[in-house]
Amino acid sequence: MIAVDLLSKSFQRAADVRAGGFSAPRGEAFWALKNVSFRLGEGEAMGIIGPNGAGKSTLLKILAGIYQPTSGRAELRGRVGAILEVGSGFHPELTGRENVYFAARLAGLSRREAGSLLPEIVEFSELEKHLETPVKFYSSGMFLRLAFSTAIHIDCDILLLDEVLAVGDAAFQEKCFLKLQSLRKAGKAMLFASHDPGKLAQMCSRAIVLAEGQLAYAGETQEALAYYARHFAPGAPLPLSQSACLQSISMLAPANDAVLDASKTVAIEIEVVFKTGSKTPHLALALMDSHHNILFSTNTLEQGLPAGLKKARLRWELPAGILNSGLFWANLYVIQDGKLEEHFPKIGKFEAAPFTSLARQAESRFHALHIPGGLHIETQ
Repeated sequence: MIAVDLLSKSFQRAADVRAGGFSAPRGEAFWALKNVSFRLGEGEAMGIIGPNGAGKSTLLKILAGIYQPTSGRAELRGRVGAILEVGSGFHPELTGRENVYFAARLAGLSRREAGSLLPEIVEFSELEKHLETPVKFYSSGMFLRLAFSTAIHIDCDILLLDEVLAVGDAAFQEKCFLKLQSLRKAGKAMLFASHDPGKLAQMCSRAIVLAEGQLAYAGETQEALAYYARHFAPGAPLPLSQSACLQSISMLAPANDAVLDASKTVAIEIEVVFKTGSKTPHLALALMDSHHNILFSTNTLEQGLPAGLKKARLRWELPAGILNSGLFWANLYVIQDGKLEEHFPKIGKFEAAPFTSLARQAESRFHALHIPGGLHIETQ
């Protein structure tokens, strides 16, 4: 479906402006993409990952026909749908309805075909009330809803997606993700650029890592994510199989999916087994809520861990009443020589049961942490 051979793209750096308003000679060229090659077949989804400025968006824009390559070749077989920026391809003065027709006609559909797709597009985007509003008044989330819904309902063979799940509320992101999975199973080919390793791992069987415009790594998604974490994002989430020092991680308490009484002390206990011959690191344990906020953390930096350790068990007790009701996850971090080296999110999950107190129920609804005492009230 996609064949890319030695694809390169150079840009001219902006010239400096001299005093008096005269421009200096044109700046030197820089390579946003250089000699990138890969193949993508029917029904395959491949992730693209890399630091900012690595060339991810440039690559997708060349494949979408927005940029012409400086050298190399890119061959795409089939109709292409692309979501490269929030609201890309939409005219701000046109309404949502008009932009759907406009995008469909650009993709080669007749007006009748576009009209038959409109109800499905509107239903998925959940923008019925705003369909006749010019899109210049849309929020970024509304832009994404309409752009994504339009792209996936036009019968495309290839989808090019650039951080498409980075905008919008959590419920709509999950809805989009499930739709993308169904399209992949239906045989669509996808290129998926994202900084979300979890989504890449679930969506893509393969991934490439770009760095300074060049192909730094290509292989299975988990291996590519591990390569990226080690070379460009120390401390990024890492598959346990790629850990340099940990053999296994077990959360002993609370039991997974346990429902606890948060009005009492909550104990979190984990056990880690170290790889033979590895340097003993420091460990940090953090508690995260369902909104991915880190609430509390603790670590072994002050106490330290003895060298040559084979196994360690950490027990962390949280004061009674400190947690609200809801879901919580434990995260584990590895620290070497004062630097965060490895990150293992969601090693265990538990739930704090709803409170009987009306005051605590109210706090839980707006996700405030309960700090007992310290409140002084004066009345007149």
